[in-house]
Amino acid sequence: MKNLFTFEDMTGKRRLRSFVKVAIGAFVLIIAVGIVNTVNRNRMMNQIFAEPRPVSVEVLPTPEIVVEQPVVEECPTDPADWTFTENPSAPGSNLMKLSTECVYNELEKTAAWLYATSAFGYSRREAADLFGFSQIPMQYQFDKGRIMVETDFKNDPQAVELRFPSDNTGLKEWRIDANGQPAVEFVFNGCFRTSSMSGGEIISWGDGYPVVCQYSADFETRHYVSDVNGMTLTINGSENVRRLLWFGYAGDGGWVFLGFAKDWEYDLSEISNRGTSTINPSVMSQKYNAEPFPLPESWAAFTGQEFVDAFLKELDISE
Repeated sequence: MKNLFTFEDMTGKRRLRSFVKVAIGAFVLIIAVGIVNTVNRNRMMNQIFAEPRPVSVEVLPTPEIVVEQPVVEECPTDPADWTFTENPSAPGSNLMKLSTECVYNELEKTAAWLYATSAFGYSRREAADLFGFSQIPMQYQFDKGRIMVETDFKNDPQAVELRFPSDNTGLKEWRIDANGQPAVEFVFNGCFRTSSMSGGEIISWGDGYPVVCQYSADFETRHYVSDVNGMTLTINGSENVRRLLWFGYAGDGGWVFLGFAKDWEYDLSEISNRGTSTINPSVMSQKYNAEPFPLPESWAAFTGQEFVDAFLKELDISE
């Protein structure tokens, strides 16, 4: 039996056979694996049945959400950056369409200010507050009484004599039809740069205004009603005329009203195409949220020379 598991070497010593050595190694390995598994199982069971411990929850930082703000482009204030295009209603005219929209919007707002003071009964100051002007946007040319302008198709600038509204800031005016409704409409005609090239040199002739724009004002008035400090005057009559008026660019995005043409008036019945009305009661209401002020009480009774004299006196002495 012993010869089955051992053998005698040449020196006479007993030694284990090779398969016995392998069997013993395998047995030792099995025992070691069993011991390791037992230890790991005991550790796992201890974790499962151990008393619960509070879980440490690490608060993750809230990711910062960056909202990109839309880029708002500033309206160009340098007339050199403005775009002028041909006026589709008058091809070839010197009066160009002002195609830089934000610039035109400021121009039209100033024209709407004039409309409010001419037909809606706003005082100069009330209309300025309505449209957000810090100052009354009107520049009197009393020292010269005229400005240089370009007309439709005549290339050389022309001098035009001006007529100015009263500078009384408390004056209120209504121009109404037979039904008591505003009887005025403005039509935008176009703009022009007040400089020209001569001998390679730029010559400015615009009285300090690098760009001037023209509107037509159509009056179909039956009653002119005015009031200053409660002194009311009504003038009845039929007015059916077109008058030209100009606005000059004063810089920093602002425009000013320069005056009406003194001698250039046209009978509306002789104008076949008046153009598209750009400022009228509907535009004032829908675009600028402006409505006419109520007429003075008993306005129709304030006619005659005595009311003219009293009104003019109050107009002269009041601010």
